[in-house]
Amino acid sequence: MTKTVIIGAGGTGGHILPAVAIAKELRGMGFRVVLAGLGSELENTVSVEFERRSIPALSPSMNPAKFIKYLNALNKGIKIANKLIDELKPSCVLGMGNFSSVPLVIAASKKSIPVALHEQNAIGGRANRLLSRRTDLVMVGFEGTTGFPAGKVRVVGNPIRWSNVEPKKSEAYKKLGLDSKKKTVVIFGGSQGAKILNDAFLSLPKERIEEGGIQWLLISGSKTYGETKEIFDSRSYKNAVLLEYLGEMDLAYSVADVIVSRAGAMTVSEIECSGIPAILVPRALSINNHQMLNARYLSKKGNCIVLEETQIREKLEEIIFSMLNEQRNPRTCMHQGAGRRIAEILLAISR
Repeated sequence: MTKTVIIGAGGTGGHILPAVAIAKELRGMGFRVVLAGLGSELENTVSVEFERRSIPALSPSMNPAKFIKYLNALNKGIKIANKLIDELKPSCVLGMGNFSSVPLVIAASKKSIPVALHEQNAIGGRANRLLSRRTDLVMVGFEGTTGFPAGKVRVVGNPIRWSNVEPKKSEAYKKLGLDSKKKTVVIFGGSQGAKILNDAFLSLPKERIEEGGIQWLLISGSKTYGETKEIFDSRSYKNAVLLEYLGEMDLAYSVADVIVSRAGAMTVSEIECSGIPAILVPRALSINNHQMLNARYLSKKGNCIVLEETQIREKLEEIIFSMLNEQRNPRTCMHQGAGRRIAEILLAISR
């Protein structure tokens, strides 16, 4: 009889993308995999090849009215999760963090179904810290991750979407409309985009952007694409490409000589393995300051500079052009085998 694993993952790409990577490994081992999230457009886009179910959930709030809504959504979500578990009879459940996974993990633990968690960031998120009391196994993406009882933690890495981006380099230049003879600066803000990075690029002097031997790829994200494109088009840059979204991010990593980005866990993991010189600008208001902690983790590996948001206008231009002299230094790191490693652990705990 085919065993089933339900993976609770929703919210941002930082939770959903590693869930899909794990799902692919589980499927290859013969499991039936069902992804349970919020039913967002992003979830449906990146996980189209898997069965998907929706479980309502909200993040808690200190506002009394919003907290009541959170409790109502949680209760409703647990009821739906119970029905899902009764229907699918999973061998185990994996929670990927974000409050979208909370109803599922609570329901599974109450039914004595083996439960594991995966934490992508350098500090445990609120949802996983809350849920860690319901499991004996918390898998983490980075060495030194804090926020969980030491006896429950196992360092496994973050499941990245590819192990080697070099073979796609020729294809990448063509697909992205870039010149293979020029050095490339890639700027992006993760799955949600980052207005502050878009604005930082647009604030650079046009003559500096159009210096010989350099080209730029700006991936704006959908939220501010319209306003970014309007200004971008008005400048008529000769050597810059603007994209709203790029599903095949390995193409961007293939061509990048310098990356400027936020410091989400998956971005940090991908940059760590690729060894691309990077300038990380952690989101100032990220919960538990997790992006700054992620960025500091990577900076200790070398070839990475961390800027606070308040430093961008003053320092970004100089640092970008300085880092263009650095070399890519690909690393063999634990993230490359993380998906398989996690799948094997789930196989071991499944009933």
